[in-house]
Amino acid sequence: MTGGSLGDAKPYDLTRLNAGMSQTGTRQGGESRKVKAGDIIIIPAGTPHSFSALDGPISYLVYRFEPK
Repeated sequence: MTGGSLGDAKPYDLTRLNAGMSQTGTRQGGESRKVKAGDIIIIPAGTPHSFSALDGPISYLVYRFEPK
């Protein structure tokens, strides 16, 4: 799921996963896409995103660029 908005957003610390600070909250709207092995997804900074359904275990790589 990408897009929409994040209601009742609260800070969420993901530094234990080397991902820095994030937010958690209640998803409102957004678009669901079927993703398969080899797909590349670019999510602009500040865009709400999450997994909505998984067919099984997944492995993924995240590159997160933080402003200086």
